[in-house]
Amino acid sequence: MTFGSPVVQPGSLRRIVSLAGFFVLALLFLTVAMGRYVNPYDEGLILYGARLVMDGAVPHRDFYFIYGPGQLYVLAALFKIFGTSVLVERIYDSVVRATVAMLVLIIVNRVAPRAQAFIAAAGAVLYLAFFQAYGSAMYSCLAALLASAAFLSPALARQAYAPGLFAAGVCAGLAALMRYDVGIAVAGAEGLILCFHAWHEREHPAQAVRTAIRTLFWFGLGLAIVVVPVSVAYVTGGVVADMVTQFTLYTPAYVKMRSLPFPGLAMLWENPAKLSVYLPLLMCLAALHTIFGIARRQPDGTLAAERGGQLVVLRYTLLILATLALVCFAKGVVRVGMEMALILTLAMAGVLAQPIAGRGKIDRSIAGAAVLGMFLFGLSCVRPEAYRALNNIAWARDPASWTLAADGVPPDLGSCRLPADLARLDCFRTPRDTVETIRYVQRHSAPGDRIYVGLTHHDRVYANDILLYFLVDRRAATKWYELDSGLTTLAPLQRIMVEELRRTRPVLVVLESSWEDVSEPNASAIASGVTLLDDYLRQAFEPVVAFGPYAVLLTRSSARP
Repeated sequence: MTFGSPVVQPGSLRRIVSLAGFFVLALLFLTVAMGRYVNPYDEGLILYGARLVMDGAVPHRDFYFIYGPGQLYVLAALFKIFGTSVLVERIYDSVVRATVAMLVLIIVNRVAPRAQAFIAAAGAVLYLAFFQAYGSAMYSCLAALLASAAFLSPALARQAYAPGLFAAGVCAGLAALMRYDVGIAVAGAEGLILCFHAWHEREHPAQAVRTAIRTLFWFGLGLAIVVVPVSVAYVTGGVVADMVTQFTLYTPAYVKMRSLPFPGLAMLWENPAKLSVYLPLLMCLAALHTIFGIARRQPDGTLAAERGGQLVVLRYTLLILATLALVCFAKGVVRVGMEMALILTLAMAGVLAQPIAGRGKIDRSIAGAAVLGMFLFGLSCVRPEAYRALNNIAWARDPASWTLAADGVPPDLGSCRLPADLARLDCFRTPRDTVETIRYVQRHSAPGDRIYVGLTHHDRVYANDILLYFLVDRRAATKWYELDSGLTTLAPLQRIMVEELRRTRPVLVVLESSWEDVSEPNASAIASGVTLLDDYLRQAFEPVVAFGPYAVLLTRSSARP
């Protein structure tokens, strides 16, 4: 068995340069292949949340939010330093994705030849460009849990090396700040791995207990350094009650309203790339089968002789990656989104693609099938990424992309020189209807005014345009501006929203109809029949102008024909 040496070794300038060079190339590709459409719901949620935090608002307490606060605070800090724009968020997003690919390179090269590590990392870059979902906290979370894995596997091979365990705990805590659900699950899973390590390496029961306590202490200390201060801030800042209320309302509705079916045979026949949903399970099976297969075939005493060596690092690397992939697979079960799990699966593929002594035919067959599946999925990503990169290059070569239009109206494909009222959209696509709506709202409201951006009806919800709050730079008139099926569609929350609107008195309302005909195969497709919010909006506001899917309403006292 041939192992690679770590990409970065003390005093190895060449390895440091190769790692830095890979990061720069990954960042360049992710930038060139970036989609320039800004998602009004998912990306708008992060952009506007960060803008609120920048102004001193606290997630949960001051606005409805179901993820960890980490992404919002990082972006808020970047906005303060570099200015508030989509471009700043996208640059940060690309840096995070390039970091994820670099961590794949480091983890794989620790136990596999360098060429395989670079292939796996390059595949990760391609996957990450293909997934899009810009601004999502899941990539920051993925970077944190990969960093945790990078520290944890060598720490266990060195018999509970304290600094590595502490660093792994810190990274698990950072993952929790990005995504509560994933971070908590990762911390629990890695804690179980530490207990398994203590039991597996024991010479007698008392030693196993001492090892478990020692490893859990250092890991838990790192976790606590991150989590405890935030928890104290939540308690002292009056956040806990609102957080519990929001999760109590959201959790029961989530599965029923947001679930999507796994691809069946008919869907797979039409789109074989959907088979990628199942690849994490196949790769985890290959990894675990390899781990136990090696252990079963090792002569007595071989493993003890290998303790602290590469074989132990290999086994723990596979165990940690497989465990984290299963955690991320479980996270994606409801919405069938396997982006995080697939990156971890790709790292396992990089490890398992090499010859491993002691691996049987079944192990090799399962691993080969999983690696082939990852390769084929990667091929399916090439064409759309190449197409998007070529279009972006052509757009960048057009002088109109770098000049201010004489009439102040940007081209549909966007420009990196926009008027001041549209500057937050520099370099990104600006549909004419959106431009006209932004300008109308800005003309008919002041920076301190409140507005409400909703839907033409609120008894059935797919998504809403949260991005518009960010682009017009106006505060939402309700803390429940993110519209969720199963919450916004029910009478109790509509009553709360109506009371908030009466109290904050928005100067105008924008109702958007782009998702009017969008329907998913879940309970969100069924209208609740609750029209309290719609009735109030019709009573208090009247439509004055429309721009494509946007209808602008002013209060009846100020509306003009």
